Amino acid sequence: MQRNWRIVNELDRYHAIAPGSGLLACDRVGSGRMAEPRDLVSQIRSLLYTHGDRDLTGKTILISAGGTREAIDPVRFIGNPSTGKMGVALARAAAHRGAAVTLICGPTMIDLNLPGIAVVRVVSADEMRSALHEYFITTDWLIMAAAVADVRPAQCHISKLAKSDLPATLPLTYVPDLVAELATLKQPHQRIIGFAAQTGDIVPPALGKLQRKGLDAIVANPVDRAGAGFASETNEAIFIDATGQQTALPSASKLILAHRILDRVQALPSLV
Repeated sequence: MQRNWRIVNELDRYHAIAPGSGLLACDRVGSGRMAEPRDLVSQIRSLLYTHGDRDLTGKTILISAGGTREAIDPVRFIGNPSTGKMGVALARAAAHRGAAVTLICGPTMIDLNLPGIAVVRVVSADEMRSALHEYFITTDWLIMAAAVADVRPAQCHISKLAKSDLPATLPLTYVPDLVAELATLKQPHQRIIGFAAQTGDIVPPALGKLQRKGLDAIVANPVDRAGAGFASETNEAIFIDATGQQTALPSASKLILAHRILDRVQALPSLV
């Protein structure tokens, strides 16, 4: 049976999804459960989009997702509403197209048991920074979809503060710009794609970030519209490349939007 499975997997016209792990019918715990329905549906939707084309085979793609938490004390933190859904959708889409994908994800309620995707869990911006630097050296594309904190408390208390001890004003320090740091380390074959979650007119601030951070492209998406941004099941965006050319990506499920973003990254001029 295993030999037959390996033979089938070697044929381009077949697309496989690994079995799930957990309690089996024989009361043992291990690999062999039916893949989760959400994973099957996600891969089928990708196949309908790509028609089975594995156009990212050979690419190593690093994706960040979710928000970060910057601790005030052991039970309080500064954070943001990012759920990680867009980053997870990008990871799924890239893996479905044949890429080797590593997902670095902040705290999330999403089940991160993602077939074919290496997942690194982090909490703070410092942890995300360390993980990004560890994996960036071997990656072809970095897609920075995470909502990393801009500031953190100047002091993190090691024990919980009583309510009466909470400061009336909270001194803050800036968090290093992670994607801008990595852009200074970029090799000629690498591409870095940023995200800009904006309100109002989303293009001018996204263009500023694109140029200031030295990115190859940026995805500007509105967070003040219904059906877009944090926690929504759908999203929309404007893809802006390093020359300033803009491509509107209309509202769609986050998986389909992820595929459209990958299409645009594929279409960027060759760097080598």
